[in-house]
Amino acid sequence: MSVPAADWQALGNGELTVNASVTNAVGNTGSGTRDITIDASLPGLRVDTVAGDDVVNIIEHAQAQVITGSSSGFAAGTALTVVINNQTYAATVLANGSWSVGVPATDVSNWPAGTLNITVSGANSAGTQTSITHPLTVDLTTVAVSINSITSDDVINAAEKGAALTLSGSTSGVEAGQTVTITFGGKTYTTTVAANGSWSTTVPAADMAALRDGDASAQVRVTNVNGNSATATHEYSVDSAAPTVTINTIASDNIINASEAAAGVTVSGTSTAQTGQTLTVTLNGTNYQTTVKADGSWSLTLPASDLTALANNGYTLTATVSDQAGNPGSASKGVTVDTTAPVISFNTVGGR
Repeated sequence: MSVPAADWQALGNGELTVNASVTNAVGNTGSGTRDITIDASLPGLRVDTVAGDDVVNIIEHAQAQVITGSSSGFAAGTALTVVINNQTYAATVLANGSWSVGVPATDVSNWPAGTLNITVSGANSAGTQTSITHPLTVDLTTVAVSINSITSDDVINAAEKGAALTLSGSTSGVEAGQTVTITFGGKTYTTTVAANGSWSTTVPAADMAALRDGDASAQVRVTNVNGNSATATHEYSVDSAAPTVTINTIASDNIINASEAAAGVTVSGTSTAQTGQTLTVTLNGTNYQTTVKADGSWSLTLPASDLTALANNGYTLTATVSDQAGNPGSASKGVTVDTTAPVISFNTVGGR
């Protein structure tokens, strides 16, 4: 077992008896004692915690470090030798027993990853050589973090904007349980690293609904237990506006007569959907397709065979298109098919 340093420090100088006892499985008890002497006035050296936690991370590895400590039984002005990574530095004991030495950034940057020992030594007033070794950890683990695609195409459309969204990604060089901080849509979310290094968090539907159309980016940050960190950024865009569709007048008067039906009728219009997007025209349950042109116009011809097969009646012609983000838009126009030829009749002339 180990006794905490604070408990030792609370003990005064003098004789001390240590008692220990043990009981076996059947109830037999044995005990023992040992007398020890505590004399805090004896020469001693101590190294304070280095870099706040006795761990030098990547950032600290590029910085100068000050190694400090204390002593007892050493006269003020006593020279001490500090050895780190085979480099020797000189320190001097001050009147209060403290000492310190600065290690240049160039030397710190040469400290190898792993356990590194700091050895401090010096001779007390009686000439007795005393030394202490203080271990610290140099953590140069490279931390990485990534963000997966925000949506399948990194474009949030109206439907996706109306539902909760799961953000996810992966990490390396980070312990499970470490906090991941994500900034998305102007808000901050936190989650933790899973055992396999992955992370995920859900953006509530209410936050999604507040997103503004346009280009944006998501940021993520993670730090390992020793302070080594990584960040990543992922670009995305929000496009929740439905494309507009218009249908021009059909057959000049929205009435298809016999001659027009026999020749086929061109239907045209405009759309704000991107160039090349497929536009579908539906008439009497039959679909016809075309694409949006660079100038935003579209057109197609309804075949004569389909038009001449239509009964004289009123119909609704619909044009639908989706933009590249998947937002749908549509328009409808009423059209009448009238292929009945007019009948001319003559009244009786002169009784005949």
